[in-house]
Amino acid sequence: MDERLPISARLGLVVAYAAVVGLLGWGTFLCWDYFVYEHNRTQPWKALLCLTADLSAFAWFQGFFWRHAVRGRTFEAVPWDEFIRRRGPYGIVLGLVGAIGIDAMATYNLRSEDEERFEHRVEGKGTVERVVENDNPVNTKWELFGTLTAPDGEKYPFRFRVAGIQWKGGINMEKGTPPEIGPALAAKPPTFDIRVAYDPDWPSRNWLAGPPWDDANRSWYVGYIFLIVQGLGVVFALALLAEGKRKGEMRAAWECVWIMPLLFQALTVFGLGMSYASERVMNLS
Repeated sequence: MDERLPISARLGLVVAYAAVVGLLGWGTFLCWDYFVYEHNRTQPWKALLCLTADLSAFAWFQGFFWRHAVRGRTFEAVPWDEFIRRRGPYGIVLGLVGAIGIDAMATYNLRSEDEERFEHRVEGKGTVERVVENDNPVNTKWELFGTLTAPDGEKYPFRFRVAGIQWKGGINMEKGTPPEIGPALAAKPPTFDIRVAYDPDWPSRNWLAGPPWDDANRSWYVGYIFLIVQGLGVVFALALLAEGKRKGEMRAAWECVWIMPLLFQALTVFGLGMSYASERVMNLS
């Protein structure tokens, strides 16, 4: 009869699984409108490619849970030769690197496409309908949510971030910010109009008219952060492989390779979500 993990250990894994998925789910919930808006800036299939590493990490995490928490497979150290023959570790590492590589190329392509389409931009009128204000010791940041009205009458959402310093006499906005934004934020009207630049072939890809195209709030910056933290899982795997080959035995900790990418990502998404949750809403409506 095959040896299985004791029930107590399997229940512990279930609790750990629920904690990681809970962190990831709560962080995603808090950032959901941001993720939806950013992925709508490009074609759906391109947005899906940018999730390659994320979906792979989730699948690996599910596999780990199924093997050890559901089926009860034990964690055991094995001789190096048997480990190589049985588990194909290099294939696993190549799978990790491959998924991250596809994700990285798609994310870079998204950034390059944004830069290229900015050269073909046209301007239209946008109406700011909601503002989220975030004070910090250095300055104040405002996220502007609203609707762009294209020449054909179609409406598209926009989301921009601007920054400045508040003082008793008004607001000094960052250099390059359209001049109408500072007075409007200080006056706090129900809504106000701004100039919006957009891609005529894909109006959901839009920019605040005036500043450069490379807005620091764009999704590729978040995507690169995800890729870096997921890459820590590859570093962890390579370190264990090097140690196992040197000692002639692979530690039981190798199984943790399957969960590291999603664990690091869950912590990152949770931190990002909590930063959004801490922002204060300035009611304009």
